[in-house]
This record gives sequence, structure tokens and C-alpha cells, in this order.
Amino acid sequence: MRHIHLEGDGKLEKSFFLMLQGGFYVECPIGTSIKEFLVDSIGIDETYLAEKISTIFLDGKCVDDIGKAVIEEGSTLALSSAMPGLAGAILKRGGPLKVMRDGISYGKEEKFLQKRKGICSIKLFNLLTEDLGPLFLKSGIYIKARDLSGLISTKSCQFLPRDATITVDGKSVDFEVLLDILKEEEDELLFFTFDVKWER
Repeated sequence: MRHIHLEGDGKLEKSFFLMLQGGFYVECPIGTSIKEFLVDSIGIDETYLAEKISTIFLDGKCVDDIGKAVIEEGSTLALSSAMPGLAGAILKRGGPLKVMRDGISYGKEEKFLQKRKGICSIKLFNLLTEDLGPLFLKSGIYIKARDLSGLISTKSCQFLPRDATITVDGKSVDFEVLLDILKEEEDELLFFTFDVKWER
């Protein structure tokens, strides 16, 4: 599997928001809790986690206790900041209206899985796309070559300057060579890291 690494200054564009919201794959520790994954693996500050990530879904179920909800192979983890209105109050983890969503809440039973490396899907919503997107990109995501090509080659997407540092499997390449590689291997999955100073 190829490793594409980009480094430089950039601007987070709407096209990238859509990718972060639509879902992307990351390596995650199977058998560990959501809290362990977000804090220990991704590096999210515990205060930020407590105050800003107010709604969390694991495989379509709303999670209240992130210290007990366990990530499984292929799980989908959706993270959102506070949502407005009654729906937001009902879905808020640990909120007083959580009893109104018993049918879609994560089960109270604890799961015990052998801890190992695996793959899970992440979706980011609202303010979290800007706040957490760079963290996940720095640690690395898995993405189809054609999807990455679509993000960096469209005229409307300006988040990657032409003078950015680009490496493919540790070797420096220029922008056009990167596009050629992505086109030739468009159906392949690749590991993508993006260490960037974001403009907002």
C-alpha cells in the first residue's frame, strides 16, 4: 500500500468538509473504548472531548458512556459538536433527555474483545471538521486514490499549494507526478498523511 504524505500551508475547502463528513477510514485499536481511542491514539484533549464533542454515535447508536463503549472491527464512529433544538438536546450524551432515545442508545452491556489493531470509519460533523480534521489527517487516514485525486486536482480546491512538500513512499515527487500516480492506481487504497498549517 502506498503512503502519500503532504506537508505545507493550506486552506480547508468545502470539498474536504464533505470527505470528513462522508466518512474516512483510520487504523484504530479494536477492543478499546471510544475514550481511549480519541485521547490516547488521536491525541484529543480530554477537556475538549468533554466540552465540545457533545454527540457520539457508534454503529448508529447514541453513546453516553464513552469509557465503556467498545470499538469493534469495521465500526463507524460519528462525532458532532452541539446540535440545536430539541433533537440536539435529546442526542446530547449524558443529557437529561437521553431517556427519550432508548431505542437508539448504545447498550449498557460491556463488551470484551481481544485488543488488536484494526480499521474503523470516522465521520466528523459541524465545528469538528475544522477542529479535528487536521488531527486525523496528521495521524493518517485510508482513502481511495481516485478520491484523493479528486480532492487535490479540482480547480475549485485550493487547500494544496503547488509548492507543498509531497512524498510517495518516502520519495519526494512533484505535483504532476503525484497526479499521474493517483490516476494510474485510482482503484487502490492508500495511506494518506497531511501535516499542514491550516488557514481558516
